[in-house]
Amino acid sequence: MGSKTGAPVYYSVSPLNLLSPLLPWLLVLALLFARPNRSGRAWWVLAPLLGVQALAAALVTALAFVGSSGLDFFGQGFGSLSFAFAALWLLLPYFSGKGRAAAFFGSLLTILLGTMAFGSAANGMSEGLAFLIAFLFIGFNAALAFSLATVFCRKSCSQLRFLVWMIVWLLALWLVTTSPFIVIALLQVGVAALGAVVIVFVATAASFLTFLPFLILSLAEPFYRARFQAFLGQLPATQAAPAPPVVPAPSA
Repeated sequence: MGSKTGAPVYYSVSPLNLLSPLLPWLLVLALLFARPNRSGRAWWVLAPLLGVQALAAALVTALAFVGSSGLDFFGQGFGSLSFAFAALWLLLPYFSGKGRAAAFFGSLLTILLGTMAFGSAANGMSEGLAFLIAFLFIGFNAALAFSLATVFCRKSCSQLRFLVWMIVWLLALWLVTTSPFIVIALLQVGVAALGAVVIVFVATAASFLTFLPFLILSLAEPFYRARFQAFLGQLPATQAAPAPPVVPAPSA
């Protein structure tokens, strides 16, 4: 924290800073106890969440090892996005069967606000404006891409087709939202700034890889497959239980 022969360095640690990294996990666990998720199969959402978190932690460690601490927000931002997708997968029943507007805005706000909230909570609100802006970009592009994919992929949509639309919109949105910065860099630096376009493809790939495990969950697990199909309008949002069989009364 400082020179051995220098002045003392005082560092205060509050309980909130120690507990803040646990808040995203606690919020997801709380959603698991909501009425639509009171099933053992609902807990499978932790599988893609843990997988993405492990990859995000490895990315942050690798970037710190090579001295690219300024790019840590990629790992932390997409780690926060995975919590937002987990929350969305647990909240999908609340947006199903209520029309396209509910599906569009429900998913949009859940992913966007979830990425911002989970990112801020995990970092103890102490990472500064640059990280919050990064979380905003990541959350906005992923949220709008997912919501637009629901618009362009309804009724006859398969998971594969939804995935294609998600990739298309992710790439388009990252190009649009980063183009002002690329233009400014071109004016200041010249053609050498075109190398920054690589960030667009890296961000698109990272967003896609964060979303992919949750879509795979919707393919592999019947509980989440029925939930995702109901969200897309392929199945009724709620299905009534079958009527009990009629047993004829014994003849006298």
